[in-house]
Amino acid sequence: MNGTKSLVLTELTYLTSYTIWVNATDPTGSGLYTRRWYKFTTQSPSDVLDQQQTKYINKIALYSKLWSGQSFIPTVTTLTRAQLYINKVGSPSSAVVLSVRSSRTGKDLVSVSKSASQISTSFNWVEFDFSDLTVTPGSTYYLILRTSGGTSSNCYYWRYGSNTPYSNGVRWYSTNSGVSWTKYATNDFCFKTYGI
Repeated sequence: MNGTKSLVLTELTYLTSYTIWVNATDPTGSGLYTRRWYKFTTQSPSDVLDQQQTKYINKIALYSKLWSGQSFIPTVTTLTRAQLYINKVGSPSSAVVLSVRSSRTGKDLVSVSKSASQISTSFNWVEFDFSDLTVTPGSTYYLILRTSGGTSSNCYYWRYGSNTPYSNGVRWYSTNSGVSWTKYATNDFCFKTYGI
């Protein structure tokens, strides 16, 4: 009997090739059959916007030992990328680096850099596409933005809002390259995180 049969495969890995063997025989005894290998590759899932804060009233400079951070709480299990509302002034001498951490003073779980030439002098949403990072939904993580050189006239700026526009985190600032941090409880940087 002609027809379509379906097969459900579980626990497959994204962007991975698999081969399956199909052995289909006509049960009526006609002698018709299909015996064949089929190869397929799984696709990458589309990520979705998970956390965001888009309101701003001010900005803060990043250069030399001046670092900034924003805490957030994901609801996804995998972070795929982030966007920050930033710009540059003058000609910063070093790249800007975004890291994700599980504590402000801990090690980078993932990081990605953008050269000064990739950052506009006008404020824009700049995308930092990093390696997929497994996270625990409901736990606090930190976006850490930094650079190693520059001056007050050759630096990067990150916009932030006031009156607690993002309820699941706060703005942090360090004047000693992340050794210690000051909390600004009613401020939040402009950011978007994506995940699956």
